[in-house]
Amino acid sequence: MRDSIELSTDVYLPDIEGQFPTVLIRTPYGNSHDSRVRKALNLCSTGYAVAIQDVRGRWDSDGEWNPWHCERNDGEDTIHWLSQQAWCNTRIGMIGSSYSAFTQWEAARSGAEHLKCIIPRVAPSDIYSGVYYRQGAFQLFTALGWSLQNYRKSQQPIEMYDWESLLMSLPLMDMDKVSGKSIEFFRDWLKHDKFDDFWERIDLQSSCEVQIPVLSIGGWYDLFADGTVANFLEMRSDQAVSNEFNKLIMGPWAHPLENQSQLGDMEFGSTAHFDLDDLENKWLDRWLKGEHNEIEKMAPVTVFVMGANQWKEESEWPPQRSHNQRLYLHSDGQANTVNGDGVLSFDAPSDDEYDEFTYDPKDPVPTLGGNTCCFPELVPWGPKDQQELECRSDILCYTSAVLEEGLEIMGMVTVVIHASSDAVSTDFTAKLIDVYPFGESFNVVDGIVRATCRDTCLDPNLIEPGEVYKYQIELGPTAIVFRKGHRIRLHISSSNFPRFDRNLNTGDDFAFGSECSVAHQRVYHSEARPSYVLLPVTGNGQ
Repeated sequence: MRDSIELSTDVYLPDIEGQFPTVLIRTPYGNSHDSRVRKALNLCSTGYAVAIQDVRGRWDSDGEWNPWHCERNDGEDTIHWLSQQAWCNTRIGMIGSSYSAFTQWEAARSGAEHLKCIIPRVAPSDIYSGVYYRQGAFQLFTALGWSLQNYRKSQQPIEMYDWESLLMSLPLMDMDKVSGKSIEFFRDWLKHDKFDDFWERIDLQSSCEVQIPVLSIGGWYDLFADGTVANFLEMRSDQAVSNEFNKLIMGPWAHPLENQSQLGDMEFGSTAHFDLDDLENKWLDRWLKGEHNEIEKMAPVTVFVMGANQWKEESEWPPQRSHNQRLYLHSDGQANTVNGDGVLSFDAPSDDEYDEFTYDPKDPVPTLGGNTCCFPELVPWGPKDQQELECRSDILCYTSAVLEEGLEIMGMVTVVIHASSDAVSTDFTAKLIDVYPFGESFNVVDGIVRATCRDTCLDPNLIEPGEVYKYQIELGPTAIVFRKGHRIRLHISSSNFPRFDRNLNTGDDFAFGSECSVAHQRVYHSEARPSYVLLPVTGNGQ
C-alpha cells in the first residue's frame, strides 16, 4: 500500500500462459475461506485471474483493523498493483457481498483507472444511517454481534456469551467490557452518534461519481436493502451513466442471499430461485471480456414481488406507475393489542383523537424477524408470524378491512404519525404487516425514529413533554401484493429490541446512560393531526 503496509493476497491463475482479465475480492473474513477458494477456481476455469485479499489488519494482512476506514485507498492501491502484474491484462472487476461489497464501492469511488465493473451484493450506502443509526436509533445487535465476532484478526465464536443478560446490560459503552473484551471501534461507533467527520469520510454518498458498470444485488429482508436501492438510484441520477451500465436485482432474501424458497416463516415457492452466480459470470464476461450476452437485454430493474411470488422487470425504481396512497389510522382510543379497535382506512379521520400506551425500557418489545443481521440463530430474520407479539398492550394495532381485491405496492413505505410523550427523549416504531385469512400476520417492512432526531441527526434536540410532534418513520423499500382476502395491519410502539437499543427515556447520553424511566405515549389520528402509512401503490394484485 502507499504507506508500505503489506496486505495478504492469494492469486489464482488459469493453467495456461498469458494475460487475463482479473477479478478482485477484498474481504475481512479470510482469503482462504472454502467458498472464496471455490469461487476463484471456478473463475480460473473460465479464463480469469483471481486475487483474494485480506483487508488491512485482518487475518494475514499487516496494519491496524479499523472497519470501513481504509478501504478506498487500499482498494485503489491494490488495483494499481494488479494492473502491473505480467498475468493481468489491466481489465479488472470486483465481486463480493456485505463488507466486500462496500470495498467495491470504495475502490470504484477512488477512480481506480483499471477497474472496469463491480458486482456489489447486499451493499450499504451511508455507513452512519445504513449500518449503525437508523433515524437516530443504534442498531445494537448487529453492531455488538459483528464486533465480538470480528474484533481480532480472525473471526471469533459468539455462542459463548449470555446474550440475554449482555444485551440488557447498561451502559452501552461498557458492553464490550461486560463481554470480557475491549473493542475500540465499537466504542467509537457509540461516541459518534451524530453524523460528523468520522462518518463523512466513509459516506458513499459524499464522494466522486462512479461511471463503470454496476450490478447491484440485494434482498427485501436484508439489513442493507435500502442501501442497495440507494446506491442504484444515485447512479441512476447521473445522466452520464447508461441504463446498460446500472442494474438492480432485489429478491426475497435476507443478508446471505441464499438461493432457496424458504425464509423465516414464509415459503415463496420455486419461482424464488435465481442463479446469481450465473448472472455474475455473465456480467464479468460482458465487461471484462467484451462478450455480448443476455446482460445487454436485462431490464434496469428486476424485482421479486412477494405475495404474487413472481419476478417483474421494470424500467425504473420505483415504477413510474407507483403513486402514494394514505392508509389512515382510526380508533375509539383502544387500539392496544390485536383485539383492540384500531382500524386502517383510506378514509381520512374526522373527530378521532388518540391512543395511549406505556413504554417500559425494562420490558421492550422483542425483535421478531425483519431486516436484521447477522446471527439468525440468536435474533431471527425475514418474515415471521407476529401473532405472539400482538397481545402486548404496548403495541397499537391498526388493521384494514378484508381486501376485496389485491393491492400491489412497489417502492419506499413511510409512516407519518403525530405523537406525544411525557419523556424528554423516546422512540417510536412502526411495522407493516400482511395478515392472512386465518390470522397469521407476517412482517413486511419496519422502522424506527428517535424523537430527538425527528428533524435531523446532525443536531438532535430533546422533546418537550406533552407536546405533539410530527414523526416520519422510513420503513424501507419493498415489492409485495397484499392479496384478495388478506388485510393490512400496522404496529406502532416504542421499541424493537435488540435490533435497536432501548431508549431509556431520560435524555441522558444514550451510550453512557444506565438509569431508565417509563414513558407514556400518545398517538393522535384526528383531522388536524392525521397519522397514516404511505403506500407506493402500483395497481391491483392477485
